[in-house]
Amino acid sequence: MKRGIISILAAVMMIVSAQLASAQTFETEKFYIAPEFGAYGTSQKDVDLLLSYGGSIGYFVLDNLSLGLEANGYYADIDRRDFFDSRSSSANGFGFNALIRLYLVNEDPFRLYVGTGIGGLFMDEALVYDGDSDYLTVPVDLGMTVNFTKNFALDIGGRYQRIGFTDKGVDAWGGRAALRIMF
Repeated sequence: MKRGIISILAAVMMIVSAQLASAQTFETEKFYIAPEFGAYGTSQKDVDLLLSYGGSIGYFVLDNLSLGLEANGYYADIDRRDFFDSRSSSANGFGFNALIRLYLVNEDPFRLYVGTGIGGLFMDEALVYDGDSDYLTVPVDLGMTVNFTKNFALDIGGRYQRIGFTDKGVDAWGGRAALRIMF
């Protein structure tokens, strides 16, 4: 797992160095806010579905490179194992991520990006049987924005998110959508 994350981060760093001289760019010193919604399936049979809702903010520190913060509420549909499983059938919580995104393709009105980050997820119930309710998270995004106007865009993308780094963790696969407002 650690080698996979390190490989993804190394690939992103190589792409960053190759893309800094792109012709069309998101300009430095612009920022955005984006209300968002996400839905995820998991590879862990204790969790059937994860939903996220909230928002993010970001700032372009370099052309085509943004740093951001994401804060979301989470709902999880939990599959109880048996009568002795003390967990409820659902869990609610709060999560946040610090994100970095690199915009690779910049052809109006479409922009393609890759991103990653690190954060935390704090639930009121353990997601997996005999697991924890607080987790370290690492999201990996591949997405695109579709510009409606200069300041409004639809941001859609796929996300893999590792929730927890023990055998009691969860691999979540899904997508998110946001309406991005640039300033």
